[in-house]
Amino acid sequence: MNQERKITFRNLLSYGVGDIFGGGSFVIINLLFIYFLTDVAKLNPALAGLVVLAGKAWDAISDPIMGYISDTTRSKYGRRRIFFLMGIFPIILSFIAMWIPFSSESQIIKFIYYATAYVFFSTAFTMVMIPYSALNAEMTREYKDRTRLSGARLIFSQISSLIS
Repeated sequence: MNQERKITFRNLLSYGVGDIFGGGSFVIINLLFIYFLTDVAKLNPALAGLVVLAGKAWDAISDPIMGYISDTTRSKYGRRRIFFLMGIFPIILSFIAMWIPFSSESQIIKFIYYATAYVFFSTAFTMVMIPYSALNAEMTREYKDRTRLSGARLIFSQISSLIS
């Protein structure tokens, strides 16, 4: 008989800390990215809206694909962990790229740069956060423990949202 692994306080903290970037980056992007694009990067407001639309539309496509990939992956690191390892540098680089004031007189060139940076960030974010979101179901089969893990995750996400 397969014995259920006990979820410790350390497990709760470790799992919860994983969503600090998720909550913080979500707030920063939703509050400041359009402002940055229009007032700092001097991108036409309509094109700035299209940058965000491109990222969100791509996210709607890539999330279920990443879920499928994560569910069917087999590696020595497990189904989910490999994506954390592969996604950490792309997520950092793409987040930084989104906030670089790109100097070009051409609105189209700026649009292409920022849309590409945002889609790249959305892809890297999906690559990390979709497997992370599914991880608690693999940590335990117990509903109560999954709820505790999700609660820890949301607490850390909210704290990072408030700080950012």
